[in-house]
Amino acid sequence: MSKTARDSATELRKASKRKPEDEREPGSPPKKSKKLHGSSSQRRKVETPSKPASTAVPAKDRSVNIDSGIAERDPSLLADLFAQKIAKHYKDSSLIEREDMSVPKSWIIDTTEFDQPHTAGHLPGYLEKFAGGGRDKLLTGAKEASPDTLIVACSGIRVADLVRELRVYDTKDSKVAKLIAKHMKLKENIEYLAKTKVGIAVGTPARLYDLVEQGGLKIDELKTVVVDGSYLDEKRRGIWDMGDVFGALMRLLHHERVKGRLESEDGAKVVVF
Repeated sequence: MSKTARDSATELRKASKRKPEDEREPGSPPKKSKKLHGSSSQRRKVETPSKPASTAVPAKDRSVNIDSGIAERDPSLLADLFAQKIAKHYKDSSLIEREDMSVPKSWIIDTTEFDQPHTAGHLPGYLEKFAGGGRDKLLTGAKEASPDTLIVACSGIRVADLVRELRVYDTKDSKVAKLIAKHMKLKENIEYLAKTKVGIAVGTPARLYDLVEQGGLKIDELKTVVVDGSYLDEKRRGIWDMGDVFGALMRLLHHERVKGRLESEDGAKVVVF
């Protein structure tokens, strides 16, 4: 391995240092206490604000926040977007190191002809149009632990929303796997995959990376990697905006097995939903 490649791998490992996914919200920095000034009565007013009746976001409404501009980007513009976010989240890296982390346009399929919003309810139609093999392939899992389609989302909540919309592809011969830290322990994920034919696997980038690294998730049959790039959470953050999540995504795409499939002439391709 060249020095540049080793340096790039080091940068990706540094970016991946994080608390377990189930200990904090992705992308959320630790909160710092603020000093308050003024009289005790003023402080009490600040410290006890009135609370809204409910801050929960109904599941049916969680997918309505999207960056509609993502759908308008062709492979060249999406490759540029990856490069911009790499520059943002890897500020201490050299230009050569950033280039080694890049996602080239040759990996990406043009999906700009899709004329529906990139919301969870439209994901099945999107996959049938752009995932390798179409609907028939989505309904059949070739081997245990070997999905044809890998969907990468920014949080466990988003993964759950997407899986609900994809249950149409959940059959006795092929399952839609939900792979997140709060759903199962890593060992349980590996045991589940070992005995289950999976056509579509949906997960957070950190959990998917860990499964590939441990050999629990095999990518020999992989045809499509779907990056859930349009979705914005209630804080208007997407997979591009949270440093730890984006870092895990880059580690996943540049894992030697995944990267090998993406660089293979008849291997896998990336689509950005």
